[in-house]
Amino acid sequence: MQNYQNLLKNILETGHDHIDRTGAGRRSIFGTQLRFDLSDGSFPLETTRFISEKVVIAETLMFIGGHTNTAFLNEHGVKIWDPWAIHDQTVVNYVEKLVQAGFVKPEAAPFMVENFNPESIGEIGPMYGFLWRHWPTLAQNIHREAVTRKVSELPSDFVNALTQVYADLTEEAKKETSFDDFLLIHYYSSVDQLNELILNLKNDPFSSRHVVTAFNPEYTPVPGFSPDENILIGKGCLMPCHFAFQCFVLPPKEQSGKLRLSLMWSQR
Repeated sequence: MQNYQNLLKNILETGHDHIDRTGAGRRSIFGTQLRFDLSDGSFPLETTRFISEKVVIAETLMFIGGHTNTAFLNEHGVKIWDPWAIHDQTVVNYVEKLVQAGFVKPEAAPFMVENFNPESIGEIGPMYGFLWRHWPTLAQNIHREAVTRKVSELPSDFVNALTQVYADLTEEAKKETSFDDFLLIHYYSSVDQLNELILNLKNDPFSSRHVVTAFNPEYTPVPGFSPDENILIGKGCLMPCHFAFQCFVLPPKEQSGKLRLSLMWSQR
């Protein structure tokens, strides 16, 4: 962590102060970078402050699983995303703003509040988990020539989730589409960046294209709206902090008579 401490010292001594959205202010240096070699099994965990193992694991599992609701975290006793999520008063407050701005008639307000889907409570919008596992695509039709994956390469959680969906189809629908085609069509209806990353690391490890991104301009929050209000209008509750990460595999090298693959990891 010495390189991390050196970075903090550099920011403190040479950084520039800015006013930010929280009002707390910040001191920063643009474009600085830290690199960590993960080939020896080490993990770049900060040791200069308390890091909750439960929070780290639960949040990571939430993102990897493609979840966008704090219910997953709450089940594990983690509340860190609760302040940004939709809560009971979100719709009431938002509708009141619309009425005051003249976008909604006062008599229509109760109807809008009453018809709010309670399952949206706890949603954080199209953030990390959604974009990592379900990046939306504009393609309405799946081009068969672009389907290069096999069913065996699809993630187990994806297959398990759609198995019952297919079982509930009518017999006529099942005759038109086999289970394998059903899975592949749904898989290609969005982009599972994490699964593609894993497959590409296995099949083409030395590529420089192993990148996963959580930055989609379509979903960035709109200024003037609170985090929970941004979710109501289809945006993410916050701008992504770690907006992308890249994996880079070094070619095999000789060490004590054994070949080894080195993995470099960089988060932006």
